[in-house]
Amino acid sequence: MKGSMRAPGKNHPLVGAWLVTRWAQPGGVCADPMIGVGGLWLRTNGTVGRLYGCEIEPGLCALARDNLPAGVLVLSQGDARSWKPPEPVNMVLFSPPFLQNHSAGATAHQQEIRERKRLHTMQEFGSDPANLGSTKSQGFWSGMGLIYKQARLYLAGGGHLAVVLRNRIRKRRETNEVGEHIRLIRGAGFDLVGVHPRDLDPRYPARIRPVVLSGIGPTLEAASRALRWCAFEVL
Repeated sequence: MKGSMRAPGKNHPLVGAWLVTRWAQPGGVCADPMIGVGGLWLRTNGTVGRLYGCEIEPGLCALARDNLPAGVLVLSQGDARSWKPPEPVNMVLFSPPFLQNHSAGATAHQQEIRERKRLHTMQEFGSDPANLGSTKSQGFWSGMGLIYKQARLYLAGGGHLAVVLRNRIRKRRETNEVGEHIRLIRGAGFDLVGVHPRDLDPRYPARIRPVVLSGIGPTLEAASRALRWCAFEVL
């Protein structure tokens, strides 16, 4: 896949293929508001009738066009917070960027390290100030909330929103980014209907295989410890 090392969020293509097979309608219309280089959709050829994608960085847009079939992909360069496909979609699938969060009161050495990380983040996500991948704290979460509310508007009745999420380990403690995403998604008018605790790639049998729950999912606390992806439907 072209540009795979430039993609800030690296997801195995089989993750996207499994989620589309499980939650999308065959030959349906799908959307990815933060498509990047298109990695989640690489193995979905033949299962998606049309894919509307949005990406804020022009370089990643070009790579997505190279990676995905032109007859299926309809790609726009823009901000996911205000983007809307021209027709309702049956499934919204994407992988949000990590929160770039730093605490105050740093030493000079810590500030130097952070500056290096900032430059690395710009290389990964781009320098556009509207790019949520380089946005910190409250601005990041308010932006993600807008994206989920926008997805609620263009998702067709009976459709699903699937989001690939990860927690990170910071200062030897696991973050609760997954739990915060779930809170925002539920606040946008969705209900949790499916979860997956770990990886989907069948080539790694030692890992936990897919688990799908019907009805209401686990608590946010349990979800924040376990989930790698979540599926939602409109309330």
